[in-house]
Amino acid sequence: MYPAYTIKDTLVLRLSNMTDKAINVSDLKENGYFKTNALEEVDRSEYEVSPYSMGTFIKKLN
Repeated sequence: MYPAYTIKDTLVLRLSNMTDKAINVSDLKENGYFKTNALEEVDRSEYEVSPYSMGTFIKKLN
């Protein structure tokens, strides 16, 4: 986790999936995370990390 570069008062969580299967991370949505692309723009696709890929999620600080 690290502070977001472009969105004030948010943290970035980057997850790596080095398997050959998609990983569902919908629990992150329930915990206040938003899925984004690497540029920290909101991504409205499913909350999963594709095989051999990275997922980027942001959460606003209280």
